[in-house]
Amino acid sequence: MATNDPHQPKRGRQLDLQVSHILRKRVSFDDLSLEGEVGVLPDRAVILNARVYVVTPFSAGTMEVGDENGAPDAFGAAIALGTVAITGFGSAAEAYRPIETVVTFTRSEEATAGEAIIVIEYAVDN
Repeated sequence: MATNDPHQPKRGRQLDLQVSHILRKRVSFDDLSLEGEVGVLPDRAVILNARVYVVTPFSAGTMEVGDENGAPDAFGAAIALGTVAITGFGSAAEAYRPIETVVTFTRSEEATAGEAIIVIEYAVDN
């Protein structure tokens, strides 16, 4: 859980190099839950690119990508999963994250087939 307590250890990965960082999460139809955590963006991260790669079409449903402390669809709403595709998501309004942010996903319904990969590229403040 993200917190404003300065004594709480941070969970977001941040290298001391001038490189892009990546959050990557594989989502499959047979996962135990319809929702989960993609990863943690550190303080003052800027999202450079965000995509869902549908590798195997899902038999049903859509996906939302959001923020644990905000809207479940803050980054992407009703992302189609029914065909092999690369779908960009996100907006300029959501690109800057002033505090550590837990990125989550939620699928809308059970499926009998499907696999997707969520990839978020971000830059850190160093």
